Amino acid sequence: MDNIERGLERAVRGVFTAGSRNRIEPVDLASRLRAEMDNKSYVIAEGRTLAPNVFTIEFSEADFPRAQDWGENLAEELCDVAIRHARSQGYTLRGAVRVTFTRARSEELRPGEFLILSTQERSPRNPAARGRAADAAAPSAVSSPIAHQATHAPAPDPAPDRLLYTSPSPRDQA
Repeated sequence: MDNIERGLERAVRGVFTAGSRNRIEPVDLASRLRAEMDNKSYVIAEGRTLAPNVFTIEFSEADFPRAQDWGENLAEELCDVAIRHARSQGYTLRGAVRVTFTRARSEELRPGEFLILSTQERSPRNPAARGRAADAAAPSAVSSPIAHQATHAPAPDPAPDRLLYTSPSPRDQA
C-alpha cells in the first residue's frame, strides 16, 4: 500500500514540479511536514487525535548537500513547526519530535523532489529513562555532520547521508 501511495505522490508531484523550479526551499519542507501530520493523524477518542512525531525527509542525491548546509538550524525549526501545528490542530504527540534528513537510497527522487516519511514514537515515561534513551540515541547521530556538537560522539563519517535533530519532549516544554 505504501508503494502505491509513494507512486501516486511522485506522479502528482511531478505534474506540479515539471517546468517549475527544481530547488527545494525550507518553506516547502514546512508545508509538506504539516500536510504529513494532517494526513497521518487519527482520532482515538473524543477530543484526542494522535499525530506523527518522527519525520524522515528524503532528498535526492543532488539536493542532499543543500540539506546538509541547512543542518541542525532547519531541523530545529521543523521540529518547532510540527509542535506549533500539533498545538493549533489539537493533536497529541506521543513523544519528542524528531526530524532526520537522509539521502534517498534509490534514484527515484529527481532534483527538486523530496519525501517525508512519518511515524509515532513514544518517549520514555520517567526522566531517568529519558536520559538513558538520549544517551543511547546519541551514537546514532554520529553519521551526521551535526553530531560533532555531541561531546561523547566519535568523529562523523566523511560522507554522511543522515542529519538528525530531536526536540525536547512536548511534555518537557509545558
